[in-house]
Amino acid sequence: MIRVRQAASDADFGAWSRVKRAVLPNESAWTVQEFRERADPETLVLVAEVDGEIVGAGMAGRSDVIGRGFVSPRVHPEARRRGVGAALLVRLAEHVEGLGLDNAWASVDDPGSRAFAERFGFEEVDREVEQVKALGAEPPPSPLPDGIEVVTIGERPQLLREAYPLAAQEGYADLAVEGEVVNQAG
Repeated sequence: MIRVRQAASDADFGAWSRVKRAVLPNESAWTVQEFRERADPETLVLVAEVDGEIVGAGMAGRSDVIGRGFVSPRVHPEARRRGVGAALLVRLAEHVEGLGLDNAWASVDDPGSRAFAERFGFEEVDREVEQVKALGAEPPPSPLPDGIEVVTIGERPQLLREAYPLAAQEGYADLAVEGEVVNQAG
């Protein structure tokens, strides 16, 4: 039996992150602490259980594109084709509709996920290409201009959140985004 419920405990958020990492191993997933610090009150975070084990995770809320919502149902690869994704998607779509939005986007990374999305009426409107560079012994940039310091996000994690407004104002201007992007970082 599939049970979909709102994530509430540290164990739920940890399981949500484990599912996302299993589905998208090259993407980051929030830690329990990051869920506590970053979760927007209008964002719904769900987990899906089969026989008491969390095998699915989902999130829905307002998109950065004005007037649009987002849904992200994720199902552990070993638990697919049992209705878990559909159960998650129904609840996520209801949440987006409850926010007064009648359009939602989702991102897919593989043919099976694309077929799933298309079965529920999603159609491709954009395609992203991931570019990856293996890092090794990179020489430091030099000389750095006066007043410029290079640090890692690990050293100063607050910079990631502080960089968002710059991305929303400057970075998105160069992208072919369907719709206007809003700065939700506040």
